Amino acid sequence: MSEFLERSVEELRAELARMESRVRALERGEVRFGGALVGRTTLGERPREDTAESIRVTLPPPPPPLRAEAPPAFSPAALPAFTTVPPASSPAPPPPFTIAPQPVAPAARNGDDLESQMGLTWVNRIGAVTLILAAGFVFKYAADNGWIGPWARVLAGLLAGGAACAAAEFLVRRGHRVVAQGVAGLGIAIFYFSLFAAFQIFELLPQLAVFGLMTGVTVLGGALAIRYQGQALAVLAAVGGFLTPLMLSTGENRPWELNAYLLVLASGAIFLAVRQRWHGLAWMAYLGTKILFWASVFDDDGQAPYYPTLVFGVLYYALFLLTPWRGIAVLAQVSFGAAILAGSVWGGNIQWTWQLVLPLAVGVAVAVFRRRAAEAVAALLTAHALVASGLLMMLESGADGTLPKDALGMGLLVAIWAIFAAWAMLSWLRLPNAVPETVAALFAINSLAFAGEGVALMDAAGWQTQGAFAFALAALHVGLGLPAVSSLIGEDRYPTVARMAQGLGVFFLACAIPLQLEGPLIAALWAGVGLALAWASSLRRSPWMEASAYVLFFAAIVRLAAVDFPNLSTDPAPFSHGVFFTSMLVGISMLGAAWLWTAASHRLAAAFGGHFVILTTLILEAVRWGERGAPGGDALIFQTALVSVILSVYAAMLVAVGVLARSRANRIGGLVLLLFVVAKLYLFDVWLLDTLFRIVAFGVLGSMLLATSFLYSKLKHTVRSLLTEEPSAHRAGNPPPAALFDQEPPAGPVP
Repeated sequence: MSEFLERSVEELRAELARMESRVRALERGEVRFGGALVGRTTLGERPREDTAESIRVTLPPPPPPLRAEAPPAFSPAALPAFTTVPPASSPAPPPPFTIAPQPVAPAARNGDDLESQMGLTWVNRIGAVTLILAAGFVFKYAADNGWIGPWARVLAGLLAGGAACAAAEFLVRRGHRVVAQGVAGLGIAIFYFSLFAAFQIFELLPQLAVFGLMTGVTVLGGALAIRYQGQALAVLAAVGGFLTPLMLSTGENRPWELNAYLLVLASGAIFLAVRQRWHGLAWMAYLGTKILFWASVFDDDGQAPYYPTLVFGVLYYALFLLTPWRGIAVLAQVSFGAAILAGSVWGGNIQWTWQLVLPLAVGVAVAVFRRRAAEAVAALLTAHALVASGLLMMLESGADGTLPKDALGMGLLVAIWAIFAAWAMLSWLRLPNAVPETVAALFAINSLAFAGEGVALMDAAGWQTQGAFAFALAALHVGLGLPAVSSLIGEDRYPTVARMAQGLGVFFLACAIPLQLEGPLIAALWAGVGLALAWASSLRRSPWMEASAYVLFFAAIVRLAAVDFPNLSTDPAPFSHGVFFTSMLVGISMLGAAWLWTAASHRLAAAFGGHFVILTTLILEAVRWGERGAPGGDALIFQTALVSVILSVYAAMLVAVGVLARSRANRIGGLVLLLFVVAKLYLFDVWLLDTLFRIVAFGVLGSMLLATSFLYSKLKHTVRSLLTEEPSAHRAGNPPPAALFDQEPPAGPVP
């Protein structure tokens, strides 16, 4: 594909050159036919009146007809300076202006295409690895059979490694750079194997001497990688360098010496990676360093003096921050926070205070300096993860020293929240590539984690201030969403965060109610807050306020159904206790929201929910009344009759409200409910009642149905005039008394 594209580009260039040549020929007045110069015209020149044989060629729009003259007699001795054109009567067209075609240069082959990568680079590297394994097997076979002694084996390996490096140099001088990389990698690997055998297998050399020789091999591998421009060779040398402590290990953990070596090795690898832009080498340096660092930390368990975990955690963080790669910087930030905490805890300071705040502050400072969010976000998530794990250990073990339980602990949590929130609002949003939705999401995570950790810490300390804490959080976040704060910050992308802050404020307020209060008052306050949100969203259309109102109404219903009604005893009198009034208040609040909202879907959903809650509450109270002792002694008959009466009265009220408020939905709802009562009477009630009750029930129901039919027939003109009357302004003046559903559009002009 690359060759085809290059060939096409070359052809286009050649065509462009031909067109430019034609334009220049026209400007000079040359006439070419088949690539040969056959004459000249006066195109682009000042007309010459003293030349009889010439003809003036102009290009005015439209072109005038050409005048032709008789051609002069042909004389081979002297050709005229200008050619003549054929007579106007000649039908032959003029020859085209062309230039001789130029040969197209063949497109250069791309040496980095897939075929080249597979046939040269990867085959070379696979071959090098194969030869390394073959050399290891040959070496082992010779050792097992006693062909050569220990010194001879080690020297043979060193000579083979040197020969491979010399062969690589010979190949690179002949222009085979990729092949030379594989051969040099083979030599480096043979050097490592030979030195490992000299110390661990044959015990020919002391540890310090072999360590120095292996370090020299690592340096040699880095130098050859620079010379041959091979990142794979550099990675191989780095792997050997990180494996050197493991190959020379005696089982004794010496964190100071190990991490000093790792720091030097990682520094060289990072310097080379940044200079050569070798991403793979940088990742190899980071992973090798961190694996060995944390292995030494856990193996030491804080026994080494002078806190090597703390010291080298800071040094490694400073080193890896120099890399331009964001992923390494993020992981370095996480490791930095964990190292600070581990060093402090193992140092005897198990009260987590500055060990969590300092890495977060440093990460935010680095993010401000580099004008990117990766370090600060990593620091935030690390801080909250460490706090959560500490709280979990404290709550499970009952320990008093994992996290401070007094004001110091709350100060720690406040500092974590405030540092990130201030940076997000004042700095992150001002970055050119900042996404407001991402900032708002991380702001929400920070606030939710802060709230959960604060409540858990208060619970562990035995404080009774969780509700006050949630109320304070609600007030704080609602305040951050005010327009005055937006104008103070002055960032056009802040409204997204402001809306998130307002939503969090409502959420914390909803959570504060059950934390501070008890009983059915919780559901009542949730419904009240939902009604307030519905009112606020009716003034200014706000989807998050509408959604929050739905959530609070739903939470109130769930609270009533799952907690309040199941725990209600039979002692309170029906229709006169707190749970009943709370449930009625929840239903009325939803009906109020339906009246406030203007969108048909919202009004319908809220009104349906309100009617459902009110009807369900009335039915439950009727059932409780029958359970407490029904008149006449038959509880089931009493409950059934009372439920039918409640449904019938409610249906009649819906029809009446639908007529007065000109709401077709209310009228239809009342009629459907009335039909349900009829179906219930015929299918269920008739089998429970005795003759007297049947007569009364059927008589009352039939009378109501006939009265409804008579009223619709007798007052149909009045009803039609009421229904077609132009409704008053819903928000400007006094609203209809109970416009619970969508109002009907006027059927015609007002009479």
